[in-house]
Amino acid sequence: MAIYHFDAKIISRAKGQSSVASASYRSGEKLVDERTGETKYYSREVKPETMILTPSNAPEWATDRQRLWNEVERIEKNKNSQLAREVEVALPKELSNDQQRELIKNYVQEQFVNKGMVADIAIHRDDQNNPHAHVMLTMRAFKENGEWANKKKKEYLLDEDGNKILDKNGKPRYNTVSLTDWDKKENVGIWREQWANHANKSLEKAGSKERISHLSHEARGLETKPTVHLGHIASAMEKRGVKTELGDINRERQEYNAAVIDLQKVREEKQRLEKEIQEKKKSQDFSTDAEKVAIKKAVPVVGGYVTLEKISKRQEQLNKWETKLEKEQPKFFEKQEQFNLVARNFKEQQRIQSQIVEKQKELNELSKGFLSKFKNHDTKKEIEANIQTLEKSLKRYEDVINDYRSSLGFKTYQDFQQMQQAFYVEKEETRENISKEKAVIAKERSILEKAETALKQNVIREVSSMYGELKSASEHLPYQDALKLKEFAEKAGKAYPLKDLKEVLESREKQVNKARTDLRFFEKEKEHLKTTKAYIQRLDHLEAKIKYIETVPYERGKLQHDKQAQRTYQSYKLEADHCREALKTLKFGDKNKFAKEEARLNKMEERVPKVQNAIQQHEQGTAKISMPDSKESVSVGLLEGVINAIEQAQRTQQMEQQKQLHKNKAKNKYKGHAIER
Repeated sequence: MAIYHFDAKIISRAKGQSSVASASYRSGEKLVDERTGETKYYSREVKPETMILTPSNAPEWATDRQRLWNEVERIEKNKNSQLAREVEVALPKELSNDQQRELIKNYVQEQFVNKGMVADIAIHRDDQNNPHAHVMLTMRAFKENGEWANKKKKEYLLDEDGNKILDKNGKPRYNTVSLTDWDKKENVGIWREQWANHANKSLEKAGSKERISHLSHEARGLETKPTVHLGHIASAMEKRGVKTELGDINRERQEYNAAVIDLQKVREEKQRLEKEIQEKKKSQDFSTDAEKVAIKKAVPVVGGYVTLEKISKRQEQLNKWETKLEKEQPKFFEKQEQFNLVARNFKEQQRIQSQIVEKQKELNELSKGFLSKFKNHDTKKEIEANIQTLEKSLKRYEDVINDYRSSLGFKTYQDFQQMQQAFYVEKEETRENISKEKAVIAKERSILEKAETALKQNVIREVSSMYGELKSASEHLPYQDALKLKEFAEKAGKAYPLKDLKEVLESREKQVNKARTDLRFFEKEKEHLKTTKAYIQRLDHLEAKIKYIETVPYERGKLQHDKQAQRTYQSYKLEADHCREALKTLKFGDKNKFAKEEARLNKMEERVPKVQNAIQQHEQGTAKISMPDSKESVSVGLLEGVINAIEQAQRTQQMEQQKQLHKNKAKNKYKGHAIER
């Protein structure tokens, strides 16, 4: 059973502790405390599994355990300095060593290292029933240059001359790394909860049904008492058979919990049955007698109260069962081919052996008599050559047979015949079993399909009874649309008539269309203002030039003798008059009016993203709409889906009625012709 244990504490010099000694004890490594000159070493039967995780801006030496904690001892100078934070967690014994290592590594990286801490991890497996991990964490972060940052004091950023660097508001900037929030009390609660989340994800990934919780038994509504963590010393004593006080507490609580758990199981089973009875009553309110029978037949198939979820689960099981059966037959076909191949080789082997015997007889006949070796020399040579060829062929067939002796389990030809006969019997039995099992699968599928249809029809009728427009059109309402209507009624608090739904949607559409119109008008006003601004800027520029010419003596003197200067001056005045006329046409003859209008549009532009986002959400169907006479709200997409579902059911009903009307007319017309004849 997976247990939850999480303990966070501070390693402090005020308590007479040393970070080097603590690291040595947890890692099982021999470390030298450079501050005191002492060598720290704690021998362990099972060597801990260790690792050091560092943030990206940490110096390389931070991965050296001895230097890391000696640097901590060196930077923390006060006699009451906090040297390190330690987190101790129990690792789920349902996980393998690799899975435990991955779990603690991912958790520490996400919760501590990514926030700037260096983490020294030691996994202890001295007791197989109590695997746990110690995580020592630095109390300071590192600056970008790899130096230790201050714990909490503001450390201002300085330029090359040693002056404080200011932000845009004129305030000094400081190194945010030095202002860590690791000491906040709420952090421990977050770390505790996240450890449970990480562990449960790992257990789920490993296929274990065990789960842990960071909540107390009381907070979870459990009457059981939590066991206490034994620790290294008590655990070792219990392992040697020596009873400890903590062990006695756990034994008492385990005995008490066993009784409580049995009682809780009875209560849970009672609640489950009561819930099923209520759901069963509810589900049968809208079922026909035939549908009730179909659902009842599915009870033994799904193993209890019939629901769509259970039907789906059983259908998946049937699919896997059928897939498994489909894989069985090819195995037999493959093995049958092997038996047939060996049988052919045995047959050929026997045929060749017979030929060799015949050839040997011929050779023996030719060898009889005193002069036979001289008279039949060539014939004997030919027969001997034939025998050699046959023996080579015999060897090839024997090699093929030998390849299958082990896999088919025979030694002699008699063994082979027995194994082949047994295989055919097994094959036939398996074929019959597969056929029977497929028949069972087909039967169960049929039962499940009928029960599924019955349950879906039950939902359709239940939903149709809630919406007046659907009472006569329920048979034309698809199940998925029925679910949509049911979801809407639950979220909105009740079912609304189609007329009311349309009014709500139309009202929303009008609001959105108005917002679209306002945005278009706003864009036109912006363009109008942009044109106006260009004229104002040009007019200001021209008036400045005209004033310069009129007020500077040299330029004013040029006007009397220089024709080009006169033409330039006149062109400036004409263009300035044109700009003034244009501004009057644009209704901005007064520059103050333009400034006010510009301020008004700038203020409006601040609201534009919000309006655009509201329009986009409406178009995507995610915008929320408050329903009349209800505190609840629903999404636009769901509301549109409900309206479409009701209207589609009504349209389908009308089409069916029209078809039936045409059929009846055609039928009556045919009857009329028959009477006339």
